Amino acid sequence: MGTRDRQGEDEACGSASMLPTRKLGRGLEVLHGRHRAVIRTRPVNETHVELGGRCAIDQPAAYVRDAVAALYADR
Repeated sequence: MGTRDRQGEDEACGSASMLPTRKLGRGLEVLHGRHRAVIRTRPVNETHVELGGRCAIDQPAAYVRDAVAALYADR
């Protein structure tokens, strides 16, 4: 369980891939979690790392569906 928002932890933790990218000075492809989410990183300069990837959501939580519905309600 996440400590700040009391939601479950995200298995695809891209932030954990950023430090090794900086330390190694090269791009990485890391597989995270039981669904093997792909996280790709590459150094941009001496202080920035580019981060991207892909993952799948089995079923969004109700609060996510409600937030998306509210966001697009006026459109």
